[in-house]
Amino acid sequence: MWTFSAVREQSIDHPDGSYTPGKVLIPKEDHVLMVNLPPRMPIASSDMFKDEGNLCVIFKDLNTVELQYSVSFDCGVF
Repeated sequence: MWTFSAVREQSIDHPDGSYTPGKVLIPKEDHVLMVNLPPRMPIASSDMFKDEGNLCVIFKDLNTVELQYSVSFDCGVF
């Protein structure tokens, strides 16, 4: 589960020290994801318990998430 933060107008700090929070333009959104995991990446080592891999969560847009395994421990480029 993840939450997208609310989007607000700019808040105002007054000279007397009071604070006016900005109006909420888009309320926070809670999202839950249930997926079938992609097939396991190939195990490069003869000892599968010492071999490590990363499962990358790639946010395509507000409602689309993709999962991929990474062999290079870098989820930055897909």
